[in-house]
This record gives sequence, structure tokens and C-alpha cells, in this order.
Amino acid sequence: MEPPDASLAERALAGSDDAFGQLVTRHQNEIYAYVFRMIGDAHAACDIVQTVFVRAYRSLSQLRDPGKIRPWLFAIAVNQARNWLSRRRPVPASMERADDDDPSAGQGVPDPSLWASPDAVYAAAELATMIVAAIHSLAATYREVAVLRFQHQMPVGQIATALGLGFSATESRVRRAKALLRAKLATMLSDT
Repeated sequence: MEPPDASLAERALAGSDDAFGQLVTRHQNEIYAYVFRMIGDAHAACDIVQTVFVRAYRSLSQLRDPGKIRPWLFAIAVNQARNWLSRRRPVPASMERADDDDPSAGQGVPDPSLWASPDAVYAAAELATMIVAAIHSLAATYREVAVLRFQHQMPVGQIATALGLGFSATESRVRRAKALLRAKLATMLSDT
């Protein structure tokens, strides 16, 4: 059984490089998926993820609650993605390339291979691609919460911590992002 994040974080705070390495291994893929979805550039996302963990390692002494290591890492990732976006234009999303570089593009969507019909498999893959494109089309403010809530299934409280917002403000952004996604997907589905 793997040790919980809080235990690894406590050991890392005590100076264990091995414990920090386990945290990196445990969270690097989801941090990459978040950053990629925010900026749309696979190579830059790899660089940003590396920066996230270097900054986390250097700032480990600032971690107040070892039980909140995951939202703390996401907070660093959010800031790094925001910095990158403020310096560069994001790669435009298109349905044709929505999951070309993103190994986790269908994350949060049921595995289509569980369905018997080839038509259902195709429809599920097409819907997953539309969802990724719709999320990527949102303004960064709403894309942040949409990716964290709907693709990473992060609780609103952890999102609030990661973004440095209050709980109510985060709930409001999640609701607005959901409404924007619903409208965008309705438009996309009516165009098909």
C-alpha cells in the first residue's frame, strides 16, 4: 500500500528527497494534463511541469499543511500556466487536434471500449474531443476551474486553495464554467 500524500509531504519537509520524488511521480501526469489543457502546447507544458516541481522543492518549507500538498502543487502549476499565457498566445483549439498531443484527452469520459456498438465507440470519442475543444475555448479564468473540476474531479475547496480564491467565488466560477460549457457544447452538437 502506498503512503498517503500527507505522509510523503511530511517526510519531504523533514528532508527526504525520496519522499519528494514519490510525490513527483504520483502527481506529474495530472499536473502535466492540467498545464497542457491550459496552454495547448505539449513541449511548453513539459517545461512548465519541470518548473513546477523545481519551485515546489525549493519552496517546500512554505507548505503549511502537508495534507494539502495536491492543491499546493496545483497552485504552483496555475501560476506557472498563467505566467506562460501572459507572455504568449495559447495554441488555438480545434476539434481535429484536440487530443493529438494530449495523452489524457479523454480523461473523465467513460472508456468507450466498454460499449458494444462501434457507433457508440465513435460517438463517445467524438464527444470527448468536443468536450476538450469546448474547455479549451473558454477564457482562462473559466478554463482553470473547468479543467480542475470536470477533468481532474478536484473538489471545490481544493480548487479554491489552488487558485487562491474563496470558496464562494470558486463555486461561482465553476457554475459559470459549466453554463458556458453547456452552451458551447449545445452549439457544437447542433452544428453536427
